[in-house]
Amino acid sequence: MYELIHYNSYVKIELDSTTTHLNRINSYEQGSILVGNKRFVSSFIITPSILIHNWPPQIFADIAPHHLDQVLEMKPELILLGTGRRQHFPETDLFLNTKKLNVGFEVMDTGAACRSYNILLQEGRNVAAALLMIE
Repeated sequence: MYELIHYNSYVKIELDSTTTHLNRINSYEQGSILVGNKRFVSSFIITPSILIHNWPPQIFADIAPHHLDQVLEMKPELILLGTGRRQHFPETDLFLNTKKLNVGFEVMDTGAACRSYNILLQEGRNVAAALLMIE
């Protein structure tokens, strides 16, 4: 299925080739995430078919409920929020709309969110990940 290959300062994620036409995360490290041949150095949103560059919040403290509206418009079944190097738990009002729309919402550090996104992608799930960079 997938394999984590640890190099000095980054983690490369290897998946089987059945999802090559979909957006998958190839590697992540402090300050950057590689999706296909595109390197992201600021927060972004990823789904199997959509990449949204420069998602406005750059650090966890910047996230407000309206930032998830863009993700909810994509109608995912599950949203993963990667909060940077460490897992930070948001105030309940951040994810009230996800509950109202019956969308799953998981919060984890960005590395875990990258790995979880790829696993859910491999399973064919309609997942969206909103990722803050690892500081």
